Amino acid sequence: MTAKTLAELALKVWGVMLILEALSSLPTTLWALATFPAAGDEQAALMHTSQAGILISIAVRGVIGLAVLVWADALVRLFEDSEVPLEVTASPREVGALAFAVVGVFVLVSGLQSAAFPGYVWFTTRGLDLTGSSQYFWERQGETLARAAVQVAAGTFLLVGSEAVLRGWRKVRGFPPSDPPADHDAA
Repeated sequence: MTAKTLAELALKVWGVMLILEALSSLPTTLWALATFPAAGDEQAALMHTSQAGILISIAVRGVIGLAVLVWADALVRLFEDSEVPLEVTASPREVGALAFAVVGVFVLVSGLQSAAFPGYVWFTTRGLDLTGSSQYFWERQGETLARAAVQVAAGTFLLVGSEAVLRGWRKVRGFPPSDPPADHDAA
């Protein structure tokens, strides 16, 4: 495997993730868009408009994911053109720990994104008026902040404790706790 092939693979995985994220968000957004009438109540009209904006965001994310998936090789050629094979000397244990740490980064970033908007509003406004339309917003932020706290905690644990998670995973799967020492010179 070359660095170019590895970079193409990483971009294609990212493209697939973007497409799956867009597809998984689509049903809820379409349901919410159909539920709120476009006219009448001001709050319903605002929700209808915001759902239309979210739908556009989902479509853009899906198109970007598709573009990254289709043109990964062209994007990689902009930065990497080496066809020299990579010499990876990592053991399966090291690769497993790296995989859990990478998942931890994604979960941590997702949690921070979930907490960003409510946190920003909370810390930048003084004396929140929790009546009327703002009450509707803040009644639902407890769930968002709880989800963000769980994601941040899980992401941090996966990132910092990836070795411990890997040992537990190997035990559950019935593998020995660690790999035998790899003889890198034998290959």
